[in-house]
Amino acid sequence: MDASGALEGPRPKVFRCPVHGYISVPRVIVGKFIDTALFQRLRGIEQTSIRPLYPSAHHNRFVHSLGVFHLADTAFGYLCQNTRRDILDGVALEGYRLPFSIAALMHDCAHAVFSHSFEAWYDHSGRATKLLLGLANDAEFKLDYEERCTSGPSGLPNPPAAHEIFSAAMFLKFYGKAFSEGDPLLVARMITGVKHRSATTRKQQVENCLILLINSDAIDMDKLDYILRDTWASGVSNVSIDIVRLLRSVMLDEFDNHLVPCFSGSAQSVIQSVVDGRNHLYRWVYAHNTVRYYEYILQKAAKKLFDVLPPAQDGTTFVNAFFGERVFSETVECGGHRLYLPTDGDLWFLLKHHRADIPEVDEILSRSPRLVPLWKTSAEYEVIFADKLLDEQRLKIQHQVPKLLSPVLGTPVGPDDILVTSVKPNTKDIKPGDIFISIKGRVSSFTTAVPDYNVSNSQTKPFYYVFIPKAAAAKRDACIAALHDAPVY
Repeated sequence: MDASGALEGPRPKVFRCPVHGYISVPRVIVGKFIDTALFQRLRGIEQTSIRPLYPSAHHNRFVHSLGVFHLADTAFGYLCQNTRRDILDGVALEGYRLPFSIAALMHDCAHAVFSHSFEAWYDHSGRATKLLLGLANDAEFKLDYEERCTSGPSGLPNPPAAHEIFSAAMFLKFYGKAFSEGDPLLVARMITGVKHRSATTRKQQVENCLILLINSDAIDMDKLDYILRDTWASGVSNVSIDIVRLLRSVMLDEFDNHLVPCFSGSAQSVIQSVVDGRNHLYRWVYAHNTVRYYEYILQKAAKKLFDVLPPAQDGTTFVNAFFGERVFSETVECGGHRLYLPTDGDLWFLLKHHRADIPEVDEILSRSPRLVPLWKTSAEYEVIFADKLLDEQRLKIQHQVPKLLSPVLGTPVGPDDILVTSVKPNTKDIKPGDIFISIKGRVSSFTTAVPDYNVSNSQTKPFYYVFIPKAAAAKRDACIAALHDAPVY
């Protein structure tokens, strides 16, 4: 590796990927990052929670991370090729290849088990945030992090995802020294999407652009890989995305006296395909009633381990043992079990070991749901409650579901007999400033260049599913009628 950050050395290691073809990784990166126990752990972390619905979606965070690295490395080459040197104002863009590629590779390095099912458990009581800020030990990063958490695109709180916070922390803790050639804190910024809040220098503006290409609310390398990979693995019919055309068009350019990441005008149709493809997954796959039901049952079963597993002699509880910092560097004892670098398999072992005390385990293993949904899609929900136009009206019904359905079901309704679960599909419209394109040398927001884009891409409204006992499935229509006819005034 030379002073510019360019990668060199022995013949690279090549991974065969069904989505991207052959992925080439320099040996120095393989040795320092991929061939480590913490990164190899990702082979045992499920990429999504959709397998109850799509049994072929048996892919993991390991291959996803390699895919993001591949896209980032490819994009960076075109970024350097397409960006005019005069607008960089002396900043050596090529010197950022290493941190950019490593951030892409390591962005999920400490991901929680079972995809996002246990996301919040990592940052219980803000512990992941405290860990990251302590390891960063940088006042400016802390201020920028607080800015990221408090001011999202719509003015609402917008903190990094818990797995991003924890992955950034574990990167600093275990790989900071291995990244002595670069700036570990910049990698942590890219993983968490923490930009320089006052990017007054060209250097900070360049870094902010690179951060957005790894972690943003619009198009980034992480999203590009999971859209392609989850579509391929599930087998769903989704839009076609010309990823090569998109990556070949990426550049940095000026907009309103600041550098922004943008794409050439030739990629307009691909940009729309990316957003449509992502929305399709969130609307019809990730928010599917089967996916949401089994995710809930898995979370419920895991929560029961709190009661089943007594704390260790040092007071360590299950959640602190399984989702804490220590288990990534040492063996942690809890409830008679010894844990180290936990994966999906370790949680499965604990659940099956205590199967007699957790009835949900058999339900998950048999894939025979005890409850069934009254409606299966957001579209059905909208039809059922078409005359309840106000969110407050629908919310009032949601809060009364057990009371409204008890007379219909005809038996005493226990706390486990009816499940009401809220769903907010993370679909996205492109807003001004989200994505920029360059047409004939002029940079503009995508929404300016394609003003009618959002006409066909309105966001999916929040809704909820209601599940009743399978034995009462014949009363579905009566239950729906009871909810529909409920007074809301």
